[in-house]
Amino acid sequence: MCRKNWPLKIAGLCFVLVETLFFLQTAAQAQSSRSKSAASYFARGSESNARGDFDRAITDYGIAITFDPNFAQAHYARAQAYISKGEIEVALDDLNRALELDPRLAAAYNDRGYIFSAIGKRDSALADFNRAIELNPRLPGDNYNRAVFRIRQRDYKGAILDLDRTIKLTKKQARVYNNRGYVRAALGDRDGALADFNRAIKLDPQHAAAYGNRGELRLMGGDYLRALADYNQALTLSPHYLKVNSNHELVPLCFDKRSEAQSDFAPCIARKPDLNSWLEERIKQLQAQLPMQGLQKQK
Repeated sequence: MCRKNWPLKIAGLCFVLVETLFFLQTAAQAQSSRSKSAASYFARGSESNARGDFDRAITDYGIAITFDPNFAQAHYARAQAYISKGEIEVALDDLNRALELDPRLAAAYNDRGYIFSAIGKRDSALADFNRAIELNPRLPGDNYNRAVFRIRQRDYKGAILDLDRTIKLTKKQARVYNNRGYVRAALGDRDGALADFNRAIKLDPQHAAAYGNRGELRLMGGDYLRALADYNQALTLSPHYLKVNSNHELVPLCFDKRSEAQSDFAPCIARKPDLNSWLEERIKQLQAQLPMQGLQKQK
């Protein structure tokens, strides 16, 4: 009996196997189609993001995630678009999801560290910066962001180490030299700070902050004429640079040229009259810091 029906049983078994394989193949094709659609929308979103059309990018990244909910890079890219729009809390949700899907995504730790720093979660920020660098120690941006975080925490020794590493990885960024100059000045290394400000200006002659910082360094060292030249250049490049503006008025005061100071600063006051009281207070603070004997010798 069994032998008689054996071919039929085999045929039936073959039919079941073929049917199963058909459904498996159909499912695989559907998954492949969804993946291709996700990749297509992701690519279009990236193009929009590069153009600065963040809303369009966010929409396309969202469609990509709909096709492939486990697309970690799409969550990360959408988070970057939200950050560009200033919507950091929404970005945080995407970064958390991206890291759930891909715990080794160093860039996501770096960006989440930036957000934690912005919202005051200092311990979480440092932990994320550390993890990003642990995963990819050769990313200059991660070292630089941790340096900026440490500067804000006044951990200048830690910051200088991160800035040194950043410079080794990328030697042509003026902002890195400017910030290292700031840290060196805070640590009392005026010569090193001056060298870094000079390097920043050489790399980017339009870097107003570097001129302003060098001007302040020269002012505190008694080199008033060159400080004034730096402040003038910083003002030319960035008229709204308040720190430079207040010091720029102070330099002529060192030479008892009050009218010259008022003339230099008048355009800034005209643009924003409410700055006057703030600036007067800032001038008093700076006057208290100046080496008065040196000022007198300059007359």
